Amino acid sequence: MIIIHAADLHLSQNRPERLEVLQWIIKTAARDKSDLIIIAGDLFDSDKDSTLLRTDVKKMIEVSKIPVLISSGNHDSRSYGADTDYGNNAIILYQTPFHTVEIDSLRFAAIPYQEKKFSECINSLPNNIDVLIAHGTLYDTKFIFSLIEDSDTAYMPILPQNLEGIARYVALGHLHSQHRSFQYDNTVAAYPGSAIATDIKCVGPRVIYKVYIDAGTITVKPVEIDIASYYVIKEFFIFPDNQDRIIEDIMIYLKTINDKRIIPSIYINGFTSVNEIEFKGQIKEIEEDTSRHYPGFKININIQDWHLIMEHHLVKRFVEKSANIDPVMRMKIYELAFPVFYDLLK
Repeated sequence: MIIIHAADLHLSQNRPERLEVLQWIIKTAARDKSDLIIIAGDLFDSDKDSTLLRTDVKKMIEVSKIPVLISSGNHDSRSYGADTDYGNNAIILYQTPFHTVEIDSLRFAAIPYQEKKFSECINSLPNNIDVLIAHGTLYDTKFIFSLIEDSDTAYMPILPQNLEGIARYVALGHLHSQHRSFQYDNTVAAYPGSAIATDIKCVGPRVIYKVYIDAGTITVKPVEIDIASYYVIKEFFIFPDNQDRIIEDIMIYLKTINDKRIIPSIYINGFTSVNEIEFKGQIKEIEEDTSRHYPGFKININIQDWHLIMEHHLVKRFVEKSANIDPVMRMKIYELAFPVFYDLLK
């Protein structure tokens, strides 16, 4: 069986491009002769959006001819029930604490989003599940500290030991930023990430997972969504040596972007001796001009007063001693050293 695993489309009446991504997923599944599509929560951005967009989504699913398994996430937790109709090809897994169904001799189970710990929802789960669907926060130390925010921890927390042997494949949803897969004993668990950039955490191309599952093996392959937007972070370090050309450098960077999917996210850090109000005015002009191509585009500025830090004799001596270093190398050294100086001296 070939399964398409997607999550976190956050369909919204105000974001038609997200419906286009759902259409892309359904068409890609049909083109590749996939047997099943899984939406692991947050198909909709809100319960209100699910009501407003249900007719559109139903038409897409009915045309697909491929079964679509849908389970709820924290954003659309009240959108599904016994009387929810998304067409004959939709299989809504809404029962709590879990909902099971058998398709082509494979047994599927879903844990619809609940304000509980994951461990509380699986107490009586059968032990012969092939594919489990869940929407929550996986606490794995291999990635938790870099990708999980405090706000995520409230959503149906999942521990690695909860997943060991629970199913052959665990189709996860909830974390937007990146796609990740994990191996727990004989269980493969995976987050595809959000299928389209929903916030600035969505860095890098968006993917769905194509899961090949048979009696003996599971293979998981990320497939890039070639119409979905995503963020690319670019950092600029400003220093008196380069402050006169920083605006030009930013404009050159923006002109080099040749992928329409990319949403640039620019950060300016460092120290400047120019008038900060005047500098931010120049940045504002870039933002307004660039927003025509990237709605909501913003340049994030975190700069400090160069004169203030240079009042300390150790910093001043450091600058004098490094004056004859290769300019490129000197800038790299300053980029690393000066934030540390600032933290120590403030």
